[in-house]
Order: sequence, then structure tokens, then C-alpha cells
Amino acid sequence: MIEIDEAGLVRLQHLRDNLQYHLTSTGSTEPSGWAAQEMRGSLSVTMDKSGAVKVVPKGKDVSWVISAALYEISRADQMDHWRRLKLCKNEKCSVAFYDSTNNNNSVWHDLHICGNAANLRASRRRRAAMSA
Repeated sequence: MIEIDEAGLVRLQHLRDNLQYHLTSTGSTEPSGWAAQEMRGSLSVTMDKSGAVKVVPKGKDVSWVISAALYEISRADQMDHWRRLKLCKNEKCSVAFYDSTNNNNSVWHDLHICGNAANLRASRRRRAAMSA
């Protein structure tokens, strides 16, 4: 069981905020009032006599969670998957998803759920503007 105190909760919120920013960022400008938070974690790297390498997050409770998350982000970046992780553009949804399209341009986690609703609203706005 992981124990979280007030300071640990703040650290996890900073991690969440950083992840949300980077998964929604287009590389343009930072949102107003947003300040980057440096995230640090510790890993233990060992190699056994057969040459197998084992990487294990270090720390306890919140420190371990942050270390584990940063390790997985690092692995995703090394395998060129990190740039394909996104948050659904539907603000009521915000599901994180892997964009497997060739041109990496998906904006909804599910076109039939979130995309359909957004496209329907846009279509209704266009029709209303044309009839006005």
C-alpha cells in the first residue's frame, strides 16, 4: 500500500499537470500561468552474470510512483512512442491514448464517441450560420 501525505499529494499533482501539459502540447506556447515543474526519480540498474539488465524504480510511496512513471516515460521516448501519447481533445473525456495513425494527427481517443459528438456540434453550428 502506498501512503500519501500532503507534500506527496502535491508532488503527484505536479506530475499529473506535467503529463497533461506535455500530452496536449503542440510545441507552441505554454498556457498562461503554467510553470514547468522539474520531476526527478531514482532507478536501480543491475546486470546479472548472464548480462541481463534489470531496471527497478527506487524510493518509497510517492517517490517510487514518480520514479516508476518517469522510467516508463523514458522507455516510451526511447522507443519513439512518447510523441504518440495524447489526451483526448474532448474536455469532458481527457482519456490518454496512443495515436497509431500514420501521420500522428488523431485528436480523439475514439472517433465514434468523442469525435462524433464534436463533429455533430460543428456541423450544427455551420448549418445555423448558413441559415442565419
